[in-house]
Amino acid sequence: MIPLLETDAITYTYPNGPAALTGVSVRIAAGSKTAIVGPNGAGKSTLLLMLNGMLRPASGEVRFNDRPLAYDNRSLRDLRRRVGFVFQNPDVQIIAPTV
Repeated sequence: MIPLLETDAITYTYPNGPAALTGVSVRIAAGSKTAIVGPNGAGKSTLLLMLNGMLRPASGEVRFNDRPLAYDNRSLRDLRRRVGFVFQNPDVQIIAPTV
């Protein structure tokens, strides 16, 4: 079965900061329920931001539907229509005083 989302040895270091991910490989099948757990600073949010194309790995590859992610505007728009992301803090999502 081809995974819906997959990473292959991705790494990421924040500017002027510590390494957030080092050699992370993950396979997520369509329709599966996946929990990503770990202590603060383990790289959970960084990994999720990469799966949605918000961050680009320094090395390694992120694939969606068995294709490497392309980071041009059109490709990212298509990805984000299919891969949703809900932030932990609701204040980050709500940008207007009414819904």
